[in-house]
Amino acid sequence: MKLLIQDWKDGLIDGVEVQMINEVRPTGDYFDWRPSDIVTKFATNEISGGLVEGRFKPIEYDEVEYHIDAEVFYFVSGEGVMLFCDLREGEAVPESYVMLRVKAGMQISVSPGKAHFVPISTNRSEPVKAAVVSPKMEALMVPLKERAEA
Repeated sequence: MKLLIQDWKDGLIDGVEVQMINEVRPTGDYFDWRPSDIVTKFATNEISGGLVEGRFKPIEYDEVEYHIDAEVFYFVSGEGVMLFCDLREGEAVPESYVMLRVKAGMQISVSPGKAHFVPISTNRSEPVKAAVVSPKMEALMVPLKERAEA
């Protein structure tokens, strides 16, 4: 299934909030603060984090993952694409597939149960990098009936 890569707009993907963190608030002589208005509720207070780095490859997905709790991505460099979709009875719903362009300065909060997968860089020479914040939880994998490609 061929999909158009889309830029974010309100209401594009149910269960996913996005904000560009561009407003800089000078707060001291050596740093600036870039605040976010997105607040994510987690079901547990055992929160972890890590870094994800997506490299360049053809933009195509054969599977997605989902989690039982929320997950937050803070994109710090590069540009890429992520696939999002709904699940129905444990299967990906092709009509809900969205290829979202992700880039530095973007924060994404993914609701529990919302299917998605790791970003793929759109630049051969620069990975797309994001800090990820979430509870320690399993990634539940769902194969796609049909490959999703841009």
